[in-house]
Amino acid sequence: MFKKIFLPLIMLLILLIPNQVNADEINKFDTALGNNIVVDYNINGSSLIGGNDVIISSSIDGASLIGANNLTYNASSEYALILANNISFTGSAKDAFMFANTVNINANSKITRDIIIYANTVNIEGDFARNVTINANTIKINNAQFGGKVKLTAKNIEIEDNVMISSELSYNEEANTNISQIANLGITSTFKSELGIEPTIIEKIYSNASILISLLLVFTALFYIIPVLFNKINKDTKDIVKHMGYGLVSLIILPIIAIILCLTVFGMPLGLLLLAIYIILLLISIIPTGYIVGNIIWNKFIKTKKRKYIMGIMGTTIVYILCQLPYVGGVFVFLTILLGMGSIIELFFHKRIKD
Repeated sequence: MFKKIFLPLIMLLILLIPNQVNADEINKFDTALGNNIVVDYNINGSSLIGGNDVIISSSIDGASLIGANNLTYNASSEYALILANNISFTGSAKDAFMFANTVNINANSKITRDIIIYANTVNIEGDFARNVTINANTIKINNAQFGGKVKLTAKNIEIEDNVMISSELSYNEEANTNISQIANLGITSTFKSELGIEPTIIEKIYSNASILISLLLVFTALFYIIPVLFNKINKDTKDIVKHMGYGLVSLIILPIIAIILCLTVFGMPLGLLLLAIYIILLLISIIPTGYIVGNIIWNKFIKTKKRKYIMGIMGTTIVYILCQLPYVGGVFVFLTILLGMGSIIELFFHKRIKD
């Protein structure tokens, strides 16, 4: 079953993506994936780079998607999308998005348009031509120049003397700040963020009730529009481990395939479609999981003639409540996604193969 589901997609990627070539310059889309990756050749096109320790010291004339544990970026690119644990950035890009634990942007760095950062700790130096948006726990800015607006959201913010902001600085008023009095910060303002604001019990109940009602409405629509979906799920409740296995593989492989396809010329429409399907599967995974849980509870404890709609409502409600529990809720969310996504994937491909 695994080969029948995922092998065609993998073969499609092999056809769409050129093989990596060791050269001083590559004039097409490039991939560099492995454990320790060094990219020291110029790429005249977009690139997908991933590994444990990644070092990039070249020019990328296109969009670069980079995933790493430790990234050393001493390169230039058009657009940089970086997901990493630790980022050391000493390079340039037109636009950049960084999602990481630690981000260090060094003094020789240059962003000619905009940059957005989500991280735990951010240390910034360098030249930023336009807008900068940072969400972090701790932000430190030193020896930096900003041509546009700077928006900071953090618990701790430190801005040293040699910082110049030509336009406007705004930061959340709840932050602990250590801001130099002699730094040139332009127009300075504060805003109220949601950091540290705990919703009331009533707000929590209202929010969770609204989400649950929405999920039950989606279940109702699917139950009456696609009843065959739940008939098949009802028969396969003994295959929970198998479904979770499909869900785990799908959870990992589908977004990788979709992103790679989006970085190719011919594969972009298919990649965008696959990303949309992936997001939908994540959002509705609680529904097949809830139906399976409801079926198990009905068989074990109620033991009367099945009322499938009531069974689904009951199971979805129970699973949603379990996902909201403190400490263990995240575990239930993960298991819910695996079981729900795997059930749908297995059902779809089983039907296609049977037909």
